[in-house]
Amino acid sequence: MKKQFIFTAISLMLAVIGLNSCKKSSDTKTPDPVVLKNTTWIGEFNYNGGTSQPMSIVFGDGGTMTWSELKSEYQGSWTLTNGLLTVNINGSPSFTANISSDKMLTNIKNTDATGRKLVNAAQTASDDVVLDGTKWEATSVSLVFKAGSKLDLIFGSLINPPTYTNIIYTKKGKGIKFSLAAGYDWFTVVSTSTIMKGVNMAPSDPTVYTFFVTKQ
Repeated sequence: MKKQFIFTAISLMLAVIGLNSCKKSSDTKTPDPVVLKNTTWIGEFNYNGGTSQPMSIVFGDGGTMTWSELKSEYQGSWTLTNGLLTVNINGSPSFTANISSDKMLTNIKNTDATGRKLVNAAQTASDDVVLDGTKWEATSVSLVFKAGSKLDLIFGSLINPPTYTNIIYTKKGKGIKFSLAAGYDWFTVVSTSTIMKGVNMAPSDPTVYTFFVTKQ
């Protein structure tokens, strides 16, 4: 009787382990396309291994998306099939990736014909940082955001007078774009509630310059 009891107990224990294993297996699901709809992602990319640049992606409804970077704002499309995200930018294949449980892109494979190479990307909070009346500073450049989608740019810290005033900026997702003159373009991404990573490029200089500013 004792042996039979031990055998029964072991059988029940193995059955429970088996059920738990099946449950864990079934809990590991591929992401549903709904997880991407109307979400904003930020990250870094480069062109042909060049300077690392910030970017912002807004995944829309119906497989639409907007990619924002220094050069421009590009329209694209996306699909999510069996856990594989496929992104086309301007009608051409750009990259594929998987989505981790902590909402980061993994196993990125770049196929962009222009040399655009996504390095990393993660979903960011949908709540926008309020920009009006805020000041963001670095030793080399500072930004003062004003009402009406305008900003002042200062070369240097905030103790210096504005170099450019009342510059109109546009915002898409977490990306902010403005121009100081024809071809003198600036782009920055709100990385966190207190940090922006930006780049700029002058028309006569092909160098992409990077900067970080922190909210004061």
